[in-house]
Amino acid sequence: CHSLYSTRKLCKFRSKVLVNKQDDKLKLYIGTEVRQLRSKLGLTQTEFGEQLDLDAAYVSKIERGVKPISSLHLFTMLSICKQESAVEFVLNITKKVNQSDC
Repeated sequence: CHSLYSTRKLCKFRSKVLVNKQDDKLKLYIGTEVRQLRSKLGLTQTEFGEQLDLDAAYVSKIERGVKPISSLHLFTMLSICKQESAVEFVLNITKKVNQSDC
């Protein structure tokens, strides 16, 4: 019985680690695309952050995959760019996720 409990506990731990790794990959994919989109818009991190109501340091963390972007900020970001850029942003992330283990 003790062995079964230990096995279940280990499985839960491994599952949680796997989810965290997948979340980290996704944040990195999104961050890379946010940086490319910001550059395409010709904005500095400060200017971009002002439009999203974020400071430049937080924008930097999003771009490096350290912090997630909220859905509110994501939709605001997509609304300030051209439709083609917004669609390209979403398609690029989807493509990267489909090509990886996420």
